[in-house]
This record gives sequence, structure tokens and C-alpha cells, in this order.
Amino acid sequence: MQEGVLGRQLAPRSADEVFATGRALAERFRAAGAPVVLVRVEWAADFADAPPANVDEPLRAPGGLPAGWS
Repeated sequence: MQEGVLGRQLAPRSADEVFATGRALAERFRAAGAPVVLVRVEWAADFADAPPANVDEPLRAPGGLPAGWS
């Protein structure tokens, strides 16, 4: 998972829980012969290509995205 997700304080599950659940899910998919698709999310520096969204926490963090976001 990207640092942009794992490097944040998440609730109701911690970043460690999100990572462990994603890993377990990918392992079960592979064991069942189902495809696992890896996706990398990245936007332009000015966020011109980021989709507009109604969210609890703005995407554009103060000071910009953390190192290793994508």
C-alpha cells in the first residue's frame, strides 16, 4: 500500500490493520486463482487532474502530500 495511506492516522482501523487486511485478502484471491490488481494513485503537483470529491478530510494536506505518497 502507498505511504499516502499507511502514513496517515486512520479510524476506525489503524494503518497496520488496513495493510494486514489487504494483504490477507490478496493472499486469499491468489490462492483461489482470482486476479489481484495493483493500482498506483498519483496526481499532478497542482492537483489539476484530481477528481473533485465531497470528503471528511481534504486530499490536499497542509504542506503538500507526504514523501513517498505514490
